[in-house]
Amino acid sequence: VGNKAVAKHAEEMGIRFQGGEKAYLQSGLAGALGTVEVRPLDLTSAFGTFGNGGIHVPPRMILEVRGPDGSVVWKAPDPEGVKAVSGQTAFLISDILQGNSDPRVNKDWGPVLQTRGPGGDRRPVAAKTGTAQDARDLATYGYLAPPKDKDEPGLAVGIWMGNSDHSLPRSREPAISLTAAAPLWHAFVEEYTRKWPIAKFRRPGKVVTATIDAWSGGKPGRWTRETRKEFFVRGTQPTSKNAVDKAGLLYAQACGGWRVDPVAAELGPSAWNRDVEEWVRRARRGVGVVGRWD
Repeated sequence: VGNKAVAKHAEEMGIRFQGGEKAYLQSGLAGALGTVEVRPLDLTSAFGTFGNGGIHVPPRMILEVRGPDGSVVWKAPDPEGVKAVSGQTAFLISDILQGNSDPRVNKDWGPVLQTRGPGGDRRPVAAKTGTAQDARDLATYGYLAPPKDKDEPGLAVGIWMGNSDHSLPRSREPAISLTAAAPLWHAFVEEYTRKWPIAKFRRPGKVVTATIDAWSGGKPGRWTRETRKEFFVRGTQPTSKNAVDKAGLLYAQACGGWRVDPVAAELGPSAWNRDVEEWVRRARRGVGVVGRWD
């Protein structure tokens, strides 16, 4: 993808890097890990872009000013949305991030971020946590699925926790976003939307499902041991002209091209050291002791 493309899309989604685009480009690939600081307001707005089908709406701090008699002295103009990413891309991102709030998908984050609405039914929410070096910054950002009624409000929420002097947090146990920012994010979102109707992330046109090899992401074949269904923008699914994953099964990129990973391709031990330990235990039992893969 490249840093320039990321910087371009980030700007279209309202993100301003500390030190500008130059600082982000100078960070190299480490910029993907968050080594260049951004404003929480900008990042919250960018997450809202995904929830808004790829349309970025600039945040407004002041909606209107009223005089002593209650009359409106000034009213902020309605912001114009700008298409930052395609609706298909926004949906794929949302589909990935909503797994973080589903215990069936993410056994660690799911129980913390799982949100319920009226009747106790699970509410689909897309969320992402972030923990900076030494836990100096703890954050959680996310958004709800767009409401069915276009006149109803959507919701994107960002939570940052830390010390204003950038000092280390003082906690009895080591702090991470999952144990600090995430519970606070969840508590606010669930309470604020308790009576809101539950909406789901709706799949837009030109998004298709395809059965893939669970290990490689490519088309299932003779070495496939497990499959799953995934969403793709039409034309990027396996075997298509612009497939995300190149043709090949159970492959890994290696020096000079692609190779098949024999550990993943064949029925056998998942790690050589455990297999050797098992072999030693059998050897101690004498001749003729057959192992699992013999």
